[in-house]
Amino acid sequence: DTLTVHDDPDRLVREYVHRDATDSLAIANWNWGALACIERASSDLYSVVRDFKIATLARRPDTAQFLVRYEQLFLLGWDKTGRESHLERAVRIVHDTIVVVRGRKGWRLVEFDATAHRDLSTALRTIGTSSAQTHDLLKAEIKPPRT
Repeated sequence: DTLTVHDDPDRLVREYVHRDATDSLAIANWNWGALACIERASSDLYSVVRDFKIATLARRPDTAQFLVRYEQLFLLGWDKTGRESHLERAVRIVHDTIVVVRGRKGWRLVEFDATAHRDLSTALRTIGTSSAQTHDLLKAEIKPPRT
């Protein structure tokens, strides 16, 4: 068995949120050791988000529940032909709940939103659109680093 064993539910959730935001969930088959059901890992939905915050809601010896809060900026939409993607502004604060359970091979995610949540820099790099307007929209949302 070469799957990663996750022995800390907090770290598992933080890593899942980070990997989702940076489009790196499937790297090195990370999903296979992190998700109770691998089929839940895919979605046709894509959102551009920022400012993730994670809080523990409940923790028991075999179950933990987390609240993930983030600001959604855009959803990826498609033209009438389904070939050209574009961004649709959809600004809102979102609260998602993630549930993890402990099994004999460590902690695994069992309840989570499978929508692709990409941070701004990842969206700029990965959205398959040739639209300069799309890239300008994303760049305009990037906050300068705090000094």
